[in-house]
Amino acid sequence: MSEARSFDADWLALRAPADAVARSSALTRRFAEAVAAGEQRPARLLDLAAGTGANLRFLAPRLGAAGIAAQTWRLVDYDPDLLAACIDACRTWAGSNGWSLHDNGAGFRIVADGWHASVRCVRRDLSRGVDTLPVQPGEAVVTTALLDLVSHDWMEGLVRLVDRTGGPVLATLTDDGLLRFAPFDALDATVAGLFEAHQHRDKGFGPALGTTATAVLAGLLGRTGWPVAVRRSAWVLGAESRSLLSETIRGIATAAKEQDPSRTTETEAWLARRVSQAEAGGLRLVVGHRDLFAQPKPSAGPTP
Repeated sequence: MSEARSFDADWLALRAPADAVARSSALTRRFAEAVAAGEQRPARLLDLAAGTGANLRFLAPRLGAAGIAAQTWRLVDYDPDLLAACIDACRTWAGSNGWSLHDNGAGFRIVADGWHASVRCVRRDLSRGVDTLPVQPGEAVVTTALLDLVSHDWMEGLVRLVDRTGGPVLATLTDDGLLRFAPFDALDATVAGLFEAHQHRDKGFGPALGTTATAVLAGLLGRTGWPVAVRRSAWVLGAESRSLLSETIRGIATAAKEQDPSRTTETEAWLARRVSQAEAGGLRLVVGHRDLFAQPKPSAGPTP
């Protein structure tokens, strides 16, 4: 919930169940259908800011269920610790499902029921842009919880990248600015406003698009001829997700204090009230996100 490079494996693991529930099932299904309709076998997927591989773990079985038996994934991230944690997380996940994971040094291979995936982890500083990444024709591009951190220039580079691949795009769980607390607190609007302002600060990719990111990407893709669909994918956090709720509130408060240090005392008082309510099971918070799916251009393959 703060700077791009402060994310760690514990936070990613904590949020993963809420992410899985929040994702648009309709757009996931359309993405799987688009990958299945492509000519590349095995299907190729490029995951930007892959972290510990949550996108792989969510999408690979669903692609398999859609008939995509052979998959090749490239997981790109700047943080070597996250990429190392990815292998352990995927090994645990595979084992819990009765599947096998084979580490080959340069990556790993998952053999599941009816599908298999060859996975390569790539360390790259994505803050320098993505349009120069090597891609394969028809390669699908996926990313999650990234786009609200990037700048307009970076987003234009992403559009150039996907235009080169000609494959489908699925960008999930991008912040849309909605923070709805229940019960009401008089400081909610102030803290939420400071948090949203903080979302537009430089997160390492230039001035961040923040809550406008999905609309910006939809507009850029639409102008270049890509059919685009957007759906809501909000977290709904309550007594059943107290740890994530408390950490989310702490992240919001930290950003608010950074944005306006003069309000630190009242923000900390708000934080104490809200964390106490969360830990007692008496707080509900809706955190808004958007998922975006872009269908390959009707008449064009990858750009030469």
